[in-house]
Amino acid sequence: MDAKIELENLKSTWATVEAKLDRNWKLNLKVIREGNLEKVRDKMKNLLRVKVITFTFYLIGGLCFAGFGIQHAAQWYMALTGGVFTLWAVLVCFTSVKEIELIMKLDYTAPVIELQRQLVTLRTTIIRYFRVGVWVFPLYMGWVIMAFQVFFGVDIIAVADQTWLYSQLGFTIVFMFPLALWMHSKLIPENADKKWMQRLLQGNGSQVAGAQAFLGEIREFEEEEQ
Repeated sequence: MDAKIELENLKSTWATVEAKLDRNWKLNLKVIREGNLEKVRDKMKNLLRVKVITFTFYLIGGLCFAGFGIQHAAQWYMALTGGVFTLWAVLVCFTSVKEIELIMKLDYTAPVIELQRQLVTLRTTIIRYFRVGVWVFPLYMGWVIMAFQVFFGVDIIAVADQTWLYSQLGFTIVFMFPLALWMHSKLIPENADKKWMQRLLQGNGSQVAGAQAFLGEIREFEEEEQ
């Protein structure tokens, strides 16, 4: 009889200990989840600020480019330069708005796996839209035209040696355009985890990788509980 009572007491004690361990585990999970989700929010707030600044910068830039094209409409190459750069700035603004929209729609109350999926979508979008930027390389002559006109009041196309102009055109076709095309082909989601991509996105998308790491810690803790 005493042995039976002792066994029952042991079972009761073990059940109590197990219940306490379970409560402690759930409490730890709650603390980790809340703490890491707060870190995820901070990462996304930082990224949101970057995207808002980017949008504002290119909006102002687009207005300046448009003004340049209108002001110098008498010279077709200056009007074309202003128009092309205005279009480029508008595209960057559009991509920034779409990225801001995705950041604002992140649901921090959703299950971790769903929030991870949303972050993957955001990262994929950032990488794909980043390709817009590489097409500025074939347009480098436009920067030369605008810089000489704005800072020195010189129409570089009108005064430059024709041989030099043709050499710049050849340089653009032979080197700059293929460079942009090659970079465009490399900026794909499949390369997201490569070191060069992470360095390229540093400060302008790397926050997503940091947020995913914090969510990964929560996911591991939840899987251990199961």
